[in-house]
Amino acid sequence: MANPTKFPQVDREFTQKVVDFLKESSEDYSSAVKDRIDAERMYSGDFWTEDRVKEWKRDKRRCEHLSQWPVFESAIASPISASPWHAQLEEQAAAPQVQDGIDAIEADSDAKAAFIDCFAKAVDIGANFIIVTTQEDEFTGEAKIVPECVQDPAAVALDPTVVKPSGRDAEQGAVVNWISVKKAKRLYGEDVVPLAYPDVKPILFEIGDQWLTKPKNSIPIVSYYEKNADGYVTMYKLCGDKVVQKVDLPTTVIPIVRFAG
Repeated sequence: MANPTKFPQVDREFTQKVVDFLKESSEDYSSAVKDRIDAERMYSGDFWTEDRVKEWKRDKRRCEHLSQWPVFESAIASPISASPWHAQLEEQAAAPQVQDGIDAIEADSDAKAAFIDCFAKAVDIGANFIIVTTQEDEFTGEAKIVPECVQDPAAVALDPTVVKPSGRDAEQGAVVNWISVKKAKRLYGEDVVPLAYPDVKPILFEIGDQWLTKPKNSIPIVSYYEKNADGYVTMYKLCGDKVVQKVDLPTTVIPIVRFAG
């Protein structure tokens, strides 16, 4: 990852652009996100919700939980652990050192475990995502590449224009998390939210239907990715009324990968 430049600054025009993207993505995918949230709730043990009992007219019938679901999930997902599949150059002989570097990154980041976790969750809920990010190596202090399985089905805003199942043809993408207002002010300054908050909300607050459930006393913190004029990806981190970080990434692919279950 290139050297990040932290610069908490108010940029209302750019922040509004990101909000517009989040709303557009949510408009296209909110029903799919709702289905994934419902599926996660069902297969985590709350299968027969009150609404489902009424919808399926089972209020006078015995409703058994699908207790064997973890067995089915494991049967579908576990073969990946034995699969030799990994990231591989089409012409390895042309750049063996590059392939060696890819292999080392996969081994160091335990990529296969993240892939198995992500696919197993996709089996449960229909689709899930891997986010490729970086973390500081505790021994060398250098940034290392880490694939992370998304745990919250509502966290990802996918580019509505994607065609490929993996989403690798995306031009934009975002990951939405939540941060307490108190912590946001400590990290990014008191003006990260309007002076009259909570009566007056920051620009980055009403961002789409898939985020209707908001943690109390919290605001969104968004990692937004877009391809720049050179075809590479730039990541912006936004919170409240501020752009708090901008990083140019050495990749031409938005680092959000969809796994279809």
